[in-house]
Amino acid sequence: MTERSLGSRVLSFSLALMMFCGLVTLFVPNAHLLVSAGSIPSTISGNWTIADKERYDGGTCVLSGNLTISSGGNLVLNNLTIAFDNELSGRQHVQVQAGGILRIFNSTLKSNTALRSGYFDTKGLLQVENSTLRDFGPNGSYSGIYMDGGQATFKNDTLSYNDNGMIINSGLPVVQDTLIDYSTTSGIFINSGQQVFRNVSIIHTATNGAMYGGYVTWGSGSATFYDSRITDNQGNGIYIEDMTSDFYNTPITGNKVDLSFTDYGAPTEARLYNSKFDTTAFSAHAAGAIKILVYW
Repeated sequence: MTERSLGSRVLSFSLALMMFCGLVTLFVPNAHLLVSAGSIPSTISGNWTIADKERYDGGTCVLSGNLTISSGGNLVLNNLTIAFDNELSGRQHVQVQAGGILRIFNSTLKSNTALRSGYFDTKGLLQVENSTLRDFGPNGSYSGIYMDGGQATFKNDTLSYNDNGMIINSGLPVVQDTLIDYSTTSGIFINSGQQVFRNVSIIHTATNGAMYGGYVTWGSGSATFYDSRITDNQGNGIYIEDMTSDFYNTPITGNKVDLSFTDYGAPTEARLYNSKFDTTAFSAHAAGAIKILVYW
């Protein structure tokens, strides 16, 4: 092979690699590559739909409509506040459609009034870091922050005053170093999937419902908690129905009922490793077998 032909092949390979990398960048967008439009507008009237790539850094916005990231849309929110103006326009919601991307950094999304906003529904790619999502409420059976497929990451966040701090219907979100407090119905509700939570606090869930509380799972969902705490909830600390869950270094204390189990025929089991709970704050309804395994 001549030096000239070798050089041509190297050049062709380099161009192909550059084209391939360009495709990778398109399909796996990096938030920092988006050009910022500066501060977010102070008001946005009506619905706000993202169909292309947009990024905003800084500022406070009052939004009187819904925020929708459609398939192919990519929105980055950094160091800003969005307040949904529920008093004028009813309850607004946030929706990330399948194929849409929403990245939230160092920001707050909340209601502009004492009323709760509508639901927060994501089926696309959601990344939330060092941020607060609060006041998300009604949407029929599934209300609050609702994940149904796609990918989601929560790191060092606060989820407060939502109907459900987190409902996982499908998908495997990454959740760590996050506080979930003052949820109306449940802190974390898992309907399906095998979830892992690290350094997550679920506190002050305000509910009197016997089937709800800090952590709730039934159907085909289960979870493993590491170095977390589920404390001071007005309903159940955990409620497990026909499923198995694991708790490592995770106290479940100070709740109205620390451990609550229902077995309609499938195995119901909790495995607690170095995790405190109060045996007097306990309830169970068993048609089959319920197990609590405690390891120290």
